[in-house]
Amino acid sequence: MTRIRICISNEMAEKLGDLNKKELYILTLIAEGKTNRQIAEDMKISVHTVKAHIAVILQKMDVKYRVQAVIKALSQKLIEII
Repeated sequence: MTRIRICISNEMAEKLGDLNKKELYILTLIAEGKTNRQIAEDMKISVHTVKAHIAVILQKMDVKYRVQAVIKALSQKLIEII
């Protein structure tokens, strides 16, 4: 199983749109390849709520797609694959 580690500093969070802890966690689950349904089950929230969080993440990171958010987070060393 692929594991993702969050490597966050205040400076990095500012660079990527000030993601909060929940948004960072969702971003790591996206990077692990989880579906919206799997994220919802993991976090004990609805799929609709997951979609809303992802929309906010994409907006804050100024990207259009989930994969772009993961690539940007990896390139900025906000998250890393371990």
